[in-house]
Amino acid sequence: MRIGIDESGDFTRHSAMQDHFSVAIEARSGSLERFRRWESSVGKEQRSGGEVKGSLLTTEQLACFVNDVLAPEPPIRLRPVLLRPTAESPESVNSSRHATADQLEAEAQAARAAGDLRAAGEAQQCARWIRALNDSDYLWLNAMSTCVGAAIYDVFLDSDAGGYSEELRHLKIVVDQRKIRANNVPGKTAAVQAVAWFLQVDSAQAFPAMAPLLRRMADAHPLAEQWRTLDRKWRVVPLIEAICDFSARSIDHPAIRIADVVATIYGRASRREDSAVRQVRHRCEALVGGSGMSLWVRLARTGR
Repeated sequence: MRIGIDESGDFTRHSAMQDHFSVAIEARSGSLERFRRWESSVGKEQRSGGEVKGSLLTTEQLACFVNDVLAPEPPIRLRPVLLRPTAESPESVNSSRHATADQLEAEAQAARAAGDLRAAGEAQQCARWIRALNDSDYLWLNAMSTCVGAAIYDVFLDSDAGGYSEELRHLKIVVDQRKIRANNVPGKTAAVQAVAWFLQVDSAQAFPAMAPLLRRMADAHPLAEQWRTLDRKWRVVPLIEAICDFSARSIDHPAIRIADVVATIYGRASRREDSAVRQVRHRCEALVGGSGMSLWVRLARTGR
């Protein structure tokens, strides 16, 4: 089972786009074949580096994508996550950044007290790294953590409700690579590690429905067998690090390319003057139901 994630927008306040989206796509083999057939029909004017780019597609081509790729069976699940950078002041972003780092430092202290020096070192390094992120990369981290959490929730919910599948043991989330750097911080923290620790300390904020679902999952569930300890605590960081690839190239993963086109639809539809694309987005939402509605990102706050 493979989930692709891509985004539209650069998560900066001065962007021409008001709403910025990360979109997770869960597509099975039949739907990937549909996408490849549609993709082969797109001309070179809408390609860059040999692959179709959502930002280069016309409204008519986006509508054809919805009809030819999203509409037929088997379905493609969408999970769009929305963040509006202009809604967050520099002060609120800075406060959130330090609140998250404070939680990570507390996690490092607890791990050190428990004798887990490796986890303590990782959490401390992530705290230093997050404090040094610029605003746009910190907002991206919030959006990506929410998107990853929501995508995992959807998979876990399906498996909990409808029986287990061996596919779950091979769950992989591939994310279009994005270079993010922390200024003046020695060492290196990978994006996957940052997202893993972010979800460890802030999963209730990133995606609050996850915690009760994880608590009620049966011990025999294949993911619980693999990632839950005997005292029923989930090993969040190793789980995320095992299933997520944040250095994936979109040209190698059609699921990422599908996410790119869908993110373009949602991002372009957020512009007030683009009513035609809004109709395309409404069609997406009608096809996939509740998971096609945008999930707003809530930043971590102090005093929670």
